[in-house]
Amino acid sequence: MKLHFIALPLSLMLWGCGSQTEIKVPKTVVTASCGFCQLKMETPGCYRAVVIDEKAYPVVGVPALDMATMHQPGGYCVTLREATVEGTVKDDRFYADSYELIPLESAPQPLPANH
Repeated sequence: MKLHFIALPLSLMLWGCGSQTEIKVPKTVVTASCGFCQLKMETPGCYRAVVIDEKAYPVVGVPALDMATMHQPGGYCVTLREATVEGTVKDDRFYADSYELIPLESAPQPLPANH
C-alpha cells in the first residue's frame, strides 16, 4: 500500500481565536490508522487517527470502532489505511464532518487457526 501524506492547499481558511486555531480541511484522501499502534501517538489505547499535513490527529465525530475488528488483518491497528475525509482540525484533534474508509485493494488473508 502506498503511504500518502497530504500537503494541504494554501487556500485553507485559518481563524485565530486566542491560542486556538481552526484549520478547515476540504475533502481529501489521508492516511488513517490506529493512533497508538500504527501512528505512534503518545496517548495510549487504540483509536482512529488520521495524518494531515504530516501530523497525526485523533478523529472526533465518527462512531467508535470494535476493538476485535481493529486488530484483525486489514484493521486499523495492523494496517495503514486511507480514508476520504472533510472537517476541521482544532485543539490537536480532527473533527470529521465526513469520513469514508477506502476499501483495501485486496482482501487481507486471515491468520492461520493455530496462530
